Amino acid sequence: KVESSTTNLNTAVSACANTHRWEQALQLMTAMVYAKSELDMITYNATISACKKGNAWEASLLVLSNMFRSKVEFNTTAANAAIGALKKAGQWKNSLQLLGLLAHSTVNLDTLSISETIGTCQKDGKWEVALQLLRVLKLCGLESNTSTSSAVIDACKKGGAWETSLQLLSFMAQRSMTLDTAMCSGIVSSCGRAGEWQQALQVFSEMAFVKVQSNTGILNAVISACGDAGKLDKVDQLCKVMTQHGLEQNVITLGAMMSSCENVGDWKRALWLFRVMAQNRLDSKSITFNATISACEKGCRWEEAMLLFSMMAQSKVEYNTTSFSAVISACEKNNEWQMALQLYSAMAQSEVASNTIVSNAAISACEKCGEWEKALQLLSEMTQKTMESD
Repeated sequence: KVESSTTNLNTAVSACANTHRWEQALQLMTAMVYAKSELDMITYNATISACKKGNAWEASLLVLSNMFRSKVEFNTTAANAAIGALKKAGQWKNSLQLLGLLAHSTVNLDTLSISETIGTCQKDGKWEVALQLLRVLKLCGLESNTSTSSAVIDACKKGGAWETSLQLLSFMAQRSMTLDTAMCSGIVSSCGRAGEWQQALQVFSEMAFVKVQSNTGILNAVISACGDAGKLDKVDQLCKVMTQHGLEQNVITLGAMMSSCENVGDWKRALWLFRVMAQNRLDSKSITFNATISACEKGCRWEEAMLLFSMMAQSKVEYNTTSFSAVISACEKNNEWQMALQLYSAMAQSEVASNTIVSNAAISACEKCGEWEKALQLLSEMTQKTMESD
């Protein structure tokens, strides 16, 4: 017969917490209530911890609420466990509300309380809220750490706030806080998405001064930033850096290089990269085909564009709007109007969504071959689609 003492039941609840069995922990807690066993701080803390590990954030709040109404001393451990459960579930609004309630209670909030709430905001890219919480941390006289600042930077990355992330990086460097590769990579990616390739390059250049080691991930992020901006010379320099560091170029590296070729219309190099990817059996997805076709289109190489387009079907890669847009534009620019119109018809039959670029290229092809009635029809269809989308 199992002794129904508080100590033994607490041990059982703690075991449930360690094995992520939150439902059993709640059942044991309920059994303790019916058995009129005394619930203490350990009972509540262990049950909330079990709910956190089991991703049961609603249950954790219910237990926390019962604890608050009981005679048991409300403590930071229980509060932080509940905030942690909300963090795992991405419940940033509920996390903020709970933090606000705790601030007006007898609980002494610590760095973990606010850091976990920042982590909740990080998941949804709520960088403004995360930044405010970082300021609250300072106002409370609590020290921020690398993990906390990194979470705010990641929130800025997801929210596209590259300038704020740069300011935070500078703040951390000035205070000799530990910087890591993942943090710098996030900032570089944020700058790249905003088209700020110079800033991305500068962050990478300054990494050596703060003793942050570079890796394939961050170099890919810088190469992508420069590649998207069409800075082929910078991409070449960074690829040499990868070789010097003994880092292997992967599908992301080659994809970023191809993106750079696409932007500047370097079709020869784009085709070479495409062959390298094929030889190394790297995954050739639609984005790779589209970038190569687009480079050929900008380089007025319609035959190469058509060959790549036909290879997509052979490779079982689905066509999309970008695929048709690039190859139709390539044909139209080279006065291959019949082929352009055939592709436009094939696009309609395949039910791939058209866009203004595709329609304009098809209309231009009609004009060049004297098919003015077809041109008027396409213009009418394009106008109708515009009106329907409005």
